Amino acid sequence: MSRPVALVTGCSSGFGRLLVEPLARAGYLVYATMRDVDRRNALAAAELTELRTRQQLDVQVAPLDVTSDSGVDQAVRMIERQAGRVDVLVNNAGCMTGGITEAFSVKEFEQQFQTNVIGLFRVTRAVLPMMRRQHSGLLVHVSAALGRIAPPFFAAYSASKGAVDAIGESLRYELAPLGIDSVIVEPSVFHTRLFSSAHRPADGMRAIEYGATAAISGQLFAAFDQMFETQPDETDPQHVVEAILDLIAMRPGERPLRTVVGRADFGAAKVNELTASIGREMLAAVGLQHLENVSTARAAAMV
Repeated sequence: MSRPVALVTGCSSGFGRLLVEPLARAGYLVYATMRDVDRRNALAAAELTELRTRQQLDVQVAPLDVTSDSGVDQAVRMIERQAGRVDVLVNNAGCMTGGITEAFSVKEFEQQFQTNVIGLFRVTRAVLPMMRRQHSGLLVHVSAALGRIAPPFFAAYSASKGAVDAIGESLRYELAPLGIDSVIVEPSVFHTRLFSSAHRPADGMRAIEYGATAAISGQLFAAFDQMFETQPDETDPQHVVEAILDLIAMRPGERPLRTVVGRADFGAAKVNELTASIGREMLAAVGLQHLENVSTARAAAMV
């Protein structure tokens, strides 16, 4: 097989940006995608292009807006023409909202899901035909520890990441017989632009009606900022990048469904531990236990 191909979304900053270089050094042709490559993200695109020109790394910067049908289709068709395959898709693109839930408009709530959920599905659906033809592939869905619980002030974000978790798990069972792996990465609190660029609710009047409670969300974000300053190693996003690289390096069938990264995980690791057997029990109840992962699906097919 020729050099393996990885498609990473949301590479203008954060986990996506940090993942590109080590993935290329690991031998992948990396398609680093982001929106607005000619304007808002022009500098980020130029920095990634420099990896190819100066460091001789196999990195291709491509425009891709996960909220656009035509944009996603155009990007994936381009990759298929150039590389002919996608071996790893890292669904990393995402955004965060935080504040009094009622103060968000319906449109704002919808926008959270358009990026984090519909966008992820849009890219996944565009890539899967190639992976099915290959009878192989890996989907890495970057969710969040907050997707496993429902803290105050993060309803839209937690709900969207909970949906990502559900999509990733369901796809794992459906795709296992086809040789395609689906895994979920759940970062806790890490120092990326996700928190600094978090969208606050537009309906300030409704927030004011909550009195002192309305100020708590701002205090939470201030606490996150303090955590970044006082715990630079624990909140270093490189930990998440390393976890993703480890998953990619594993053989099909050996990868865990969920991987929590970070100490301040709000109990997500405990939730995963408590519910670890539920998926297996659910599959067994309907006679589909062979769909648990790629290895068991392949073994069942050989019987």
